[in-house]
Amino acid sequence: MKFSLDGKYLASGGEDGIVRVWKVVEDVRSNELNILDNDPSNIYFKMNQFTGCVAPLDVDKEKLVKTEKLKRSSASTCVVIPPKTFRILAKPLHEFQGHKDDILDLAWSKSGFLLSSSVDKTVRLWQVGIDKCLRVFSHNNYVTCVNFNPVNDNVFISGSIDGKVRIWEVVRCRVVDYIDIREIVTAVCFRPDGKGTIVGTMTGNCRFYDIL
Repeated sequence: MKFSLDGKYLASGGEDGIVRVWKVVEDVRSNELNILDNDPSNIYFKMNQFTGCVAPLDVDKEKLVKTEKLKRSSASTCVVIPPKTFRILAKPLHEFQGHKDDILDLAWSKSGFLLSSSVDKTVRLWQVGIDKCLRVFSHNNYVTCVNFNPVNDNVFISGSIDGKVRIWEVVRCRVVDYIDIREIVTAVCFRPDGKGTIVGTMTGNCRFYDIL
C-alpha cells in the first residue's frame, strides 16, 4: 500500500492483480472518544487545532484522580489525540485492472500518477480519474520494485529479479539507462534531489549510484 504524496488517496495491490485506489477523508475529532475508564496504560491529551497547545482530556473527577496517579508512573504512555483524524472510504474510488499476476510494488508521483509493478513482468501507469492503463513498461522478469523520480515525473526507476535496475522515460516508454548488478533487486529509491539512487538486493547489500 502507498499513500499519494498529497495524502488524498491510498493505493493498494495484492494477489488478485487489481490496483485499488481509496479516497482518504479528513474529519474533525469526535467528542465521543472510546477511552476506557480503567485503562492503566495511557494518559490522554487533546490538541487545540488553532494554538497547537496540548491539554488533558476533559474527564470526570474519578477519572481525573486515576490520571494524576498514572502521571507518576513511568510505564504509562502519553496519547495525544489530534484535532483532525482521517478515514478511508469503504468503497474504492478506482479498481484498475490489467495486470495478470500479483502486484509487488506501487509508487506515486508528485502530480498524482501511479505506478504498479507485478509478477507478470510489467509496470503499468495509472491516473486517478482515468480508468484505463496509460502505459505498459515490459521487463524480462518479475518487477519487484518501482519509484518515481521526486523532481521529474517523466522518469522512474524499476528493479527486477533479473538483476537489472532500469531508468525509464515515461512519455516515450523506453529505458534510458540501466545497470546489471547480477543480484535479485528487492528495493529501489531515489535521492530527494533525484540525482542519485539506492538499490537493495536479496543478498542484503545496499548499492548507491549517482545519476548523471
